[in-house]
Amino acid sequence: MAETRRQDPLKEVERIHRRILARMDRSDKRAAEREKQWKERRQKRRAELRASGFREVSSRQLLAAVKRLSDRVDRILKAREAKRKTRKKRTG
Repeated sequence: MAETRRQDPLKEVERIHRRILARMDRSDKRAAEREKQWKERRQKRRAELRASGFREVSSRQLLAAVKRLSDRVDRILKAREAKRKTRKKRTG
């Protein structure tokens, strides 16, 4: 009788362990499916962008383009400010 009492808790632990493993397997499968869907959506979006005439650029290329734009805006603003100052001097 004492032997069966010892086995019962072990059986319960084994049953719980199997349930945990099954849940982990289902979770892993769901995660793999989500990743697969994400990759498929990403490929689809990239294809749509390419079809629309867009191209992929590296982060360095994008940063360089933003810097060029920023420099261009700075030059334009400085030129406008200089133009305003010369107008004020003429009318001044």
